[in-house]
Amino acid sequence: TSSNRGHATILDMLKNNNVEGVCNFITHHIGSGFTERARKLLALKA
Repeated sequence: TSSNRGHATILDMLKNNNVEGVCNFITHHIGSGFTERARKLLALKA
């Protein structure tokens, strides 16, 4: 699943001590998912 791929990506970055990459990955993916869900919910109320 997409979630499993994301976890694998994060683990690979952590193994390489790429903390900045992990932070950017999490920020981008959590932020975009939240925004997408929020738009759908707001559209239902309109």
